[in-house]
Amino acid sequence: MASTKPASTSEPNTLPPSLAPTIDAVSRGDAPAASELPSSPDAVASTDETPVDAAAEKAPPAPSSRTRPTIDMEQFNQILELDADDPEYDFSASMVGAYFGQAISTFVEMEEALATKNLAKLSELGHFLKGSSAQLGVSHVQASCAKIQHYGQLKDLERHVDLTDSEALDMISSLMSTVKLEYDTAEAWLKDYFKQKGVEVVVEEVA
Repeated sequence: MASTKPASTSEPNTLPPSLAPTIDAVSRGDAPAASELPSSPDAVASTDETPVDAAAEKAPPAPSSRTRPTIDMEQFNQILELDADDPEYDFSASMVGAYFGQAISTFVEMEEALATKNLAKLSELGHFLKGSSAQLGVSHVQASCAKIQHYGQLKDLERHVDLTDSEALDMISSLMSTVKLEYDTAEAWLKDYFKQKGVEVVVEEVA
């Protein structure tokens, strides 16, 4: 009696959808070149990924923080609007030159007050330069001078604690290098801004 071969219970082999077009091409005789075939399962998977948006690839990088180093442009633009009809920017450029002179003079006085441990004077000078900086939008210098003002009053508003004279002097001394660097950065930015407008800012010395 002839034996019958049992029918296979295994499921037929199936091809990944990504390879089906390749097999069809082979049957038609127009198979792609070997270099065009996927080299690995990972390569096959990569062909199914959504293409990267070309516009996103060409998107410009985020502007550098140096574009606006310490300047509040909203405030600064209010000053520039006063020269809306003046291509020479006489008012705003002279205002910036006066600010430069005030800042340089104030830093000298701050160092003298530190040397004599005159906290009341340091607070007064911090308050003065804070206001001048705020007018032009020199926000980092403004914030640092506000700290000097409060430290001179023996107050640390960030930690909500009172300070001793020694603590206040040490904190102001440490802050001086920071505020001077912030000022230097702002000065360079402002000079460059007006230079691009064809205007030279002249530092007005304080008598």
